[in-house]
Amino acid sequence: MDVLVIGGGGFLGSAFVTELSKVKGVVVHTFDMFKHGFPEKMPRKKNIKPPVVGNIRDYYSVSRAIASCKPDVVVHLAAFITRPETFGESRVCAEINYGGTANVIEACIHATPRPRKIVFGSCEAARNPQANFGVSKFAAEELLRTLGTAAGLQVATLRFAEIYGHNKASQTSQGMVNFLVDQMLQGSGIGMFSVNKVKDHVHLSDAVRALVLATRDEDTNYCRVDVGPGDALSIKDLINKIKKLTGFEGRLEFLEHDSSLVVDSVSDPHPARELWGFECEADMDIELANLVKKRRKELK
Repeated sequence: MDVLVIGGGGFLGSAFVTELSKVKGVVVHTFDMFKHGFPEKMPRKKNIKPPVVGNIRDYYSVSRAIASCKPDVVVHLAAFITRPETFGESRVCAEINYGGTANVIEACIHATPRPRKIVFGSCEAARNPQANFGVSKFAAEELLRTLGTAAGLQVATLRFAEIYGHNKASQTSQGMVNFLVDQMLQGSGIGMFSVNKVKDHVHLSDAVRALVLATRDEDTNYCRVDVGPGDALSIKDLINKIKKLTGFEGRLEFLEHDSSLVVDSVSDPHPARELWGFECEADMDIELANLVKKRRKELK
């Protein structure tokens, strides 16, 4: 089976490429502009082809990559990932998250041979969109549900909880956990809004396992599932966990404002369990300690 991973050089993508390459009979192709990753740090194995450098906003780059790789499955993980920037770069966010998905679907439809399936990496912000980032991800999900399935493509959309963890092949995650760890280790002042809201968090290793299961599933024509443990944790409690692990003594402000767009968002793990037998396995306390230890060393 040939698999093309669009966004295969990023935080989640490069970890997924590494894990997928362990599956017998799979040949992995990657497409990425490497804004958040490093081509030289990509794993080197016989069944991992040299990366194709390109921009998902360019339909012809995407089309050429699919035509060249002839994938059975396209795993679409490319995204405008730095959510605070979406307020100042709403057009770019929409072009990547929504327009890029449209490019992937159209390129798959017109490819010969046509890929069998698209696996899409979405996020918890699409569950109840409050800002442009979540809106663009939800719109991409709906485009896949309507246009993708109407064209006869199998579609699996995975809504990831906040992903955290360590990946030496990529820049650190833009997610809340990794951001807080880095800020505290560097002694930077932190101001956080709506800290009584609750989220759940998925470790990188669990996110990757879910992607592998979705990629290998040949029987499900359409699904949209959450990927997360379903364990609600307030932002305030998360901050205090990381503060204790890092020994942070800097400025920390808990803020409230009527315009805050933070909402409660917790995964429903049951659909993924019923579909693939998937359960999150990582222990958050253990993995947080591991993340702090590794980032402390890297940030010295």
